[in-house]
Amino acid sequence: MPVTRRRTELHRENPATGRWLSAVAEVDVLRDGRLRIEVGSTGNRLDPARRVRRRGHDLVRVAGRLELRSWWPVQEVRTHVVGQFVDDLRGDLAAAGAADVDDDIASIGRTATDLFGDDTCDDLAALVLTSAYPLLERPVEMGARPTVVPVPLEPLLHHDDPRAAARAALGPRVTRPLVRALAASLVPDDDGKVAWEPLLLARLASDRCGPEQLASILTTRPHRPGAMSLSLSDIDRGRAMFEDSHPRRIAEQLVEALEAEGGTTALVRRIVEHDARPPAPPAPPTPLPRRRAIAAPERMADPGDDPIRYPTAWQRVLGMEVPDTRLRVVLPTTGNELLTWGLAMDNCLAAYRLPAATGRTRMMGFAVDDELQYVAEVSATGTLRQLEAPGNRRPERARGRAILAFLREHRLIETDARRAG
Repeated sequence: MPVTRRRTELHRENPATGRWLSAVAEVDVLRDGRLRIEVGSTGNRLDPARRVRRRGHDLVRVAGRLELRSWWPVQEVRTHVVGQFVDDLRGDLAAAGAADVDDDIASIGRTATDLFGDDTCDDLAALVLTSAYPLLERPVEMGARPTVVPVPLEPLLHHDDPRAAARAALGPRVTRPLVRALAASLVPDDDGKVAWEPLLLARLASDRCGPEQLASILTTRPHRPGAMSLSLSDIDRGRAMFEDSHPRRIAEQLVEALEAEGGTTALVRRIVEHDARPPAPPAPPTPLPRRRAIAAPERMADPGDDPIRYPTAWQRVLGMEVPDTRLRVVLPTTGNELLTWGLAMDNCLAAYRLPAATGRTRMMGFAVDDELQYVAEVSATGTLRQLEAPGNRRPERARGRAILAFLREHRLIETDARRAG
């Protein structure tokens, strides 16, 4: 029976709040190691010393690649959101009383590299991204740390060179201009952000368009990067929407959507609203006896249409006014309502429609009369990630402090993980 060696690499606990975080390295002689990160709290009325686990994550190597898995409270693979995971980890460390959050994050990164035998690296997000998605190695070296890697692009990013990626995801006809365009589309901007929109739309058009048309899509810089996200079902629905269009016309429409102000938001709305059912067959001139009617297939389900379920504390503050500000709390009823919010706020709120619809994050708006003034993003674990005015501007100091006090007073957030500046 293999012997497993466990060593606690980092433990932080805040006696005032009872919040704690542990990073434990596990190694046995028959398999690769595992880095286990647990977050929890202590104490209740009956047993003040009781330790309660709230979340658990494992970093493991699978088929030669690092993979991030959550095993508590639900089991799921979360490699594609490792950037968001590290941001949440910062909030969890701050809540657990860490004196230097950046130093603790670096310590966990060094533990991971020691455990999995890679070159010394204290950047946890960079380590996982370059191992899981070899095609992102160069962008990561240039400073890219994407919060979320779009799921439709994962098969493409698993390849270690653009030519193999283009052949696997964009069709067998691969030209040098297409390969160069694919590589260039992953180059981050000055802020270290990768604009995924051109590659997502090229993926959508890959079954109809040729290399020249796909290259034209990939070389188009979006008017507002980050304003669009597509799921696998959205790509299937988009392909159905363009099924009867000429390839050149498809490329022209997608390039236009990338370049125009609000173009990607409008494109997503068209895709979401597209009815993918085939047309009904013409009715026979004379009804035939005993012939059973064939029901048309149901319309593709869109999570963005489902009502968002909010915790009781969030439902309680709906419509309340933030003291001394005239700001009234509003909540999006569905994920797709963020398409309208994004246009009103002149930012990338539309990209959060699916995370908000599925409960991975929550959005709260603050309006004066019927005009939206500020929007806050709060993670499902109670971490304040963003509080923005229109155009991604920071709120006025007085109003920002009033909103933060309101969120804390009603126990809507536990930590503030916004970047200083």
